[in-house]
Amino acid sequence: VERVGPDVRGLSEGDRVALDPVLSCVHRGFDPPCESCRTGLAYACRRFDEPGVTGMCSATHGFDTALGGGWGERLVAHASQLHRVGSTPSRRAVLAEPASIALHAALQWRRAGDRVVVIGPGTIGLLVTSALRRLHPDLDVAVVSPGEHGASMARRSGATRTLPVGAAAVEALAEADGGRVLRPQRTPLPILGDGVDAVFDCVGRPDTIDLGLHLLRPGGMLVLVGAAGKQQVDWSLAWYRQLTVQGTVNFGSEPSLEGRHTMAEIVDWLADDSYPVDHLVTHTYSQDEWRAGLATASAGPRAGAVKVALRPNPALHE
Repeated sequence: VERVGPDVRGLSEGDRVALDPVLSCVHRGFDPPCESCRTGLAYACRRFDEPGVTGMCSATHGFDTALGGGWGERLVAHASQLHRVGSTPSRRAVLAEPASIALHAALQWRRAGDRVVVIGPGTIGLLVTSALRRLHPDLDVAVVSPGEHGASMARRSGATRTLPVGAAAVEALAEADGGRVLRPQRTPLPILGDGVDAVFDCVGRPDTIDLGLHLLRPGGMLVLVGAAGKQQVDWSLAWYRQLTVQGTVNFGSEPSLEGRHTMAEIVDWLADDSYPVDHLVTHTYSQDEWRAGLATASAGPRAGAVKVALRPNPALHE
């Protein structure tokens, strides 16, 4: 924190903080706030497209030139968006926002069973894996990964085991757990007969959504964490096996945490060295090296990259 306003309480100059980028009615100056913001669902603000008295017309911080963003040397934020991280190393603290997205996704499933699958070993998928492991230490968490780099990262993040992609994932789970494989004529992808209790799709492609539907037991839950957009998917299993399809976005006040903010919980997790995330920031570049950073992030597993970070500030609190 470089400077605080005259009425700000609980923050001081020099504080190291993580930013909750979600912009709510409060930040736009709307009084009273909309129903979503009033009930703790600020990430689903019903007036996100209205500028309000502050002139902000975006759902999250960083898309408004008046405020600046994470790529700039400084930005303006509301005090309620900031969570102090104390002496937590920057390599961990920088994960506060994606880890909060992951925890919010993991909390969408009210545990009903012992087996789940996470599809996708990217930053969010690995953090969902870590969140599930911390919330449910005895849970069987399998991660679908297209290669050994992602599989290795998944195991370090708390995965019980890893699976190949596509139909091979169904076959592998059936063989390992003694389940049946159903082979309907109308779909090329087999169905895991008994199925797992929940699938967290952290990719959002038609083939990954389809795989998730085919892995679930009757009555299971598919949590859509990846930004799916407009996708062509056969949803027939959602009816035939009475599945729950749960979308999730950003984070905020969590009913299952007695109303505590997701990021407040994550900041505490990040201060605990036993929370397995130290391996996720694989590359760090100075702000002048942003081209190299983007190239590394775009290369992904080919460059051995998961989370790629820029560091505009001096190398303190590594």
